[in-house]
Amino acid sequence: GVSAQVISNWERGYTTGIGPDELKLLGTKLDCSADYLVLGKMSLDYVYDKFEKKEKQIIPILGTIRAGLPLLAEDNWQDTIEISNEIKADFALRVIGDSMSWVGIHDGDLALLQKTNVAQNGQIVAAGIENATWEATLKFYMSTNSHYVLRAANPVYPDMLFTERHRIIGVVVNIIKDTPSIFTYKDFLTAKEIHDDDWAEAIEKAAQYGLGAKDVASLIEMFSKLKK
Repeated sequence: GVSAQVISNWERGYTTGIGPDELKLLGTKLDCSADYLVLGKMSLDYVYDKFEKKEKQIIPILGTIRAGLPLLAEDNWQDTIEISNEIKADFALRVIGDSMSWVGIHDGDLALLQKTNVAQNGQIVAAGIENATWEATLKFYMSTNSHYVLRAANPVYPDMLFTERHRIIGVVVNIIKDTPSIFTYKDFLTAKEIHDDDWAEAIEKAAQYGLGAKDVASLIEMFSKLKK
């Protein structure tokens, strides 16, 4: 439906005004897309690369954090990582230890965090006591009665009272998993066995004194009131 003269004018660049219907027809005849006809392969690759870059961001992985420096200063950087723009994170921390293993956060994982110095009850935060240099620890930020504590997911670790000496630097928004090993599994089993043995011993002692579950719960409630 297009004359040879019109096609000749297109090829020579004499005519640049090609309508969408004509582009669609040409794409069908030449077995390519209308975008390819308009932009060309190299231009399309360029646009694709730019689009891909816009979809990514680079954030620092922080190591030992030096007091007195802005949190995201390069002197605190250990490395960088490229993540999707859909994840609203400002920095990352490498997970050390097994204190959060019971919620699936293990040694070697990468925690992505939003920078903040405040948190809501129940959020996982990066916090610690700021000395000359310090490493932030990942814990639940929990409200208990009249104060806040940093609580590990692994019950082997006791609560840490959150005081004026502590500082929150971010809340966790995502976790990039490290490939788990058989050693991670064995460590989890060991921690679970210790936890189960401790509770079994406590139940046994309560039974020796003729105390049932409700009795123990009442004693705990009474003890908590005395501590206040």
